Amino acid sequence: MKNSVTLVEKIKNVNPPPNSSLISFDVVGLYPHIPKAPTLQVMGELLITAGCDHETIAEFFDLIRICWSPNFCQYNHRFYEFPEEVGIPIGSPLGSLIGEVFMSLFENTLFSSHHPLLAHVTYWHRYVDDVLCLWEGPPPLAGEFLNHLNSFFPSINFTLEVGGSNINF
Repeated sequence: MKNSVTLVEKIKNVNPPPNSSLISFDVVGLYPHIPKAPTLQVMGELLITAGCDHETIAEFFDLIRICWSPNFCQYNHRFYEFPEEVGIPIGSPLGSLIGEVFMSLFENTLFSSHHPLLAHVTYWHRYVDDVLCLWEGPPPLAGEFLNHLNSFFPSINFTLEVGGSNINF
């Protein structure tokens, strides 16, 4: 059995500063809004870093393009096509993998931005597309930080919940 550490175990010894509060960020509808081009680029970089040969990478991209091609559905005897430029259908077997690749890209982009408001982030824990954050600073600045989160990828939109000393997560 794999040893997993729960969120409670991770944060039980964190001593929050006196002027801090728990806040959460949540992506609104992650899967259908994942930007395709940057996510595919990161997948390619991961395969190269893993030492995969060119033929394997080419085959991977052939398969991922088939799986992430335009999607169709039928309703009331009419066919509908979903836009190709973003998103993965909810319920797709690839959804969690593609979501994780994108959210890792998002976090790397965020934390390498060196934005001054990052200094207020004392603790950051993400589970899929939900983030628990210990925010050290005035709560109105958390709203400015939310604007910063929402500035990276036009299709990705976070919501903010300020909880104080406790929060539903």
